[in-house]
Formats: sequence, structure tokens, C-alpha cells
Amino acid sequence: MSDLHEDILEGFSRLAEQYGLDLIETTSDALFYELVFKNSTTGMIVMFEARDQFIFVSLYKLINGKIIGNTTRALQTNEKINGFNLNFIVHIENPSDKPLPMHKYPAERGLFKDGYAEYVGFFTKNLEKYADDILRGDFSRFPKIEKEFRALWEKQNR
Repeated sequence: MSDLHEDILEGFSRLAEQYGLDLIETTSDALFYELVFKNSTTGMIVMFEARDQFIFVSLYKLINGKIIGNTTRALQTNEKINGFNLNFIVHIENPSDKPLPMHKYPAERGLFKDGYAEYVGFFTKNLEKYADDILRGDFSRFPKIEKEFRALWEKQNR
């Protein structure tokens, strides 16, 4: 496991503990690292893709205790969307807090001199700041997020 994988696991496990999320699955290869967390109401998938040099975090309202990604189908059938990417939620709330891909940070900033914990922290802090309610099982903002998501999707697919 690389230092990056260790820092991702450590940072997100610490956050998950605060919200009663259990790590239920890990998957990795040379280009991909994924962690899946769940509690009784919420699922969280954390995925690092080497190609994009970015950590993608998706949050889901569990359906019968399962994470069911249905975005593509929901957009076609008009059913409710079960989960959203953290970066989209941050984009709605405060776009200036969206982290950049790792390669966009200048080396002189020294962000990675002591590992990747600071980069991972951008995402865990955003989860606490912009998704605390979702992590605690309150999905009352999902309709608003879905409305914004559908509007953006419609605009991009005209």
C-alpha cells in the first residue's frame, strides 16, 4: 500500500468513526483505490483515481441497507437520485472550497512533503462542513441538491 493509500485510509477512517460509519470494503490496484463505508442510513464511497489525481467522494441514502447508485437511470426515468458526489455539494454551497486534482498544486507549496494527509484533509473537512447532516442520516437537502444536479445535467445535455 502506498503512502497515499495509507493517508486516505487513515483520514477517512477517522472521519467515519465520528459518524458511526464502518469500513465494509476496500479495493485497489495500481491506478485505483476505493473504500466503502456504511452506517445504518448512509453510504460513503471514497475513490482515488491515479489518472485524475483526485479523490472522489460519493454519499448515498441507503436503500434497504444497500448503496444503490442510480444517477444515470434516475435521470432517464425521473426517479429520485440516491446519492451525490461531495464535490457537487460543495459546488452548490461554496465553489471556492472545491479541492483541485493533486497535480494542480504547485510543488513550492510543499503540500506533499509530509505525505498526503493535508490533501486528504481537504475532503474530510468538506465532508464535515458540507455533508454533516447527510453523514448523520438527514437527507432533507437531497431534493435541493437533486434539483440543482438535474438543472446542470439538462444544461449540459441540451
